[in-house]
Amino acid sequence: MKKLIFTPITVFALLVFLASCSQEENDIQVVPETKKEELKSEALVKDFIEIYKKESNRSIILNSLKGQDLPVALDAVMPEFEKNSAGTEALAGLKEYQKEIRSTQVAGEALQASEIWMLNKDKDFAYDEVLFAKAPETKDEEDMETVTVYNIKGEAVELNANERPDLPIIMIEDNGYEALKLRASAMNEMLAESNLNTVGSNLALRTASEDKKPIEVTRLTSINLKDDKEPWFLGSAEIYAVVSGTRNEKNEPQVQVIAMTYLDKSGITYRPNQIMVYWEDYSLQAVNIQLFEQDSRTSYKGLVTNISGEVTKLTSDLAKMPELTALGTIASAIISAMPDKWFTNDDDEVDYFYALKKQDYKDFGGAAGNATATFELDVIEHN
Repeated sequence: MKKLIFTPITVFALLVFLASCSQEENDIQVVPETKKEELKSEALVKDFIEIYKKESNRSIILNSLKGQDLPVALDAVMPEFEKNSAGTEALAGLKEYQKEIRSTQVAGEALQASEIWMLNKDKDFAYDEVLFAKAPETKDEEDMETVTVYNIKGEAVELNANERPDLPIIMIEDNGYEALKLRASAMNEMLAESNLNTVGSNLALRTASEDKKPIEVTRLTSINLKDDKEPWFLGSAEIYAVVSGTRNEKNEPQVQVIAMTYLDKSGITYRPNQIMVYWEDYSLQAVNIQLFEQDSRTSYKGLVTNISGEVTKLTSDLAKMPELTALGTIASAIISAMPDKWFTNDDDEVDYFYALKKQDYKDFGGAAGNATATFELDVIEHN
């Protein structure tokens, strides 16, 4: 067997080789996650621009966006894109994006839903004056100074994040109106699993027994917000309510999440006639209604886990409290569960209505002075 002989020259050559390998490794640039997201967003927007350039697609997009106040689900217009742009790279890119978004709905972690909306859609503009952007969802809105949008040529344009532009801009968003509907439903399912949401169970029992007693509810018949807490580049606000109270003599908590998808702009009085409370679900004839805006691009599961943890750990104490004290304690626990800083944005506190009784309230101001609402007691008779 031959012995390996290391001369000074071979040792030097080996050291040079190892050093060059080390240098090559050091030259490899790791792309930060935020940069990866920016590159993905840019590619998505440019694919959408190519789709938009085709007149038949453009007509569908603009007519859909101008025809309603709410965002348009991308799923609603994709069939037309597939007919008009079959076989194109742009369509393939858009379909891959849709596939990725749908995977979040199966996995149940982020629960995203893609939609498009348009800033300044009521203004007169030529089709090639429209700008395009992906709603920035991995950055803290308070720290943003500029927003990158793209013109019809695919060229980047920087806009002031703090000043609403007077330009038509089509935005693509994953965490808006459509996502809120999915998340509200999922959050209530999780609250039910934690035994914090039994909403509707009493009514179901009564229906099964053919009890024809009228159903007492409280409706939200009008509401106006001074500030919807949403910057221009994230579009309309996505407001949800957390309704809470006690459901039995032990003061066991009842918590329900209600999506208020119509409540998307400040300074406008909305008249939803939305049922907020089924009084059969509560033992005390008073509830809390706390309004928040879905600003966080984060885990709704984490929020429910926080709420469940904060409220559940009070269960033994709640049983010893007077009912009204327990009601206030539950509301405080829900506030404590809200994130200080998750991912990028917080779920903004919009306003609170504490200890609302089973009665009418006309033009009633919330505790924070941001919301003015009218609540009306209603009785629903059986057929």
